[in-house]
Amino acid sequence: GRQIARLRVVNTTQGIEVISFDKSTGPWSVEDGTLQSALQSFVDTHRLDEDSVYTILPRHDITSRILTLPTQDAAEIAQMMKLSAAEYVPYPPEELIIDQSILETLPSGEAKVMVVLAHQDVVHGHVEILQGVGIRPEEVLLSSACLASVGMKSDLDEGVPVALIDLASGGIEVLVLEG
Repeated sequence: GRQIARLRVVNTTQGIEVISFDKSTGPWSVEDGTLQSALQSFVDTHRLDEDSVYTILPRHDITSRILTLPTQDAAEIAQMMKLSAAEYVPYPPEELIIDQSILETLPSGEAKVMVVLAHQDVVHGHVEILQGVGIRPEEVLLSSACLASVGMKSDLDEGVPVALIDLASGGIEVLVLEG
């Protein structure tokens, strides 16, 4: 509720080109309607209703873990996470949106997996605020996954650790990658 930002990009033959970065800050609140008003003003000023919008949930609104699991099968991993979600969050699985991505398959038949557990209210509340000002997001992304995607698309030297840092208004997020 303290910052609204938009990174506008276009895909070109040379890669992704940044067209603009716009932001607005303020002490807004969902409860008193000031966030909705600020978002409406931002949408009107920057014509977001004319763009495809991908929204990003900040890391501090969800739970994520990187786990080593005894399978490389995506369906089996999804089932394992549904059954073990209570180990990571204090909510029943039916109240959660659970997603996972295989980061690495290991020679042992195991997989390193990034697992994301979000309470439905968090995701739905985020989307409802956007829908309240006429924005229908194409996709809801996670800040940690966005940082990892940037790192995986970068030319990193094998064996040299690199830290990617997001200095967001709601907190700091650091992702360290190697190779």
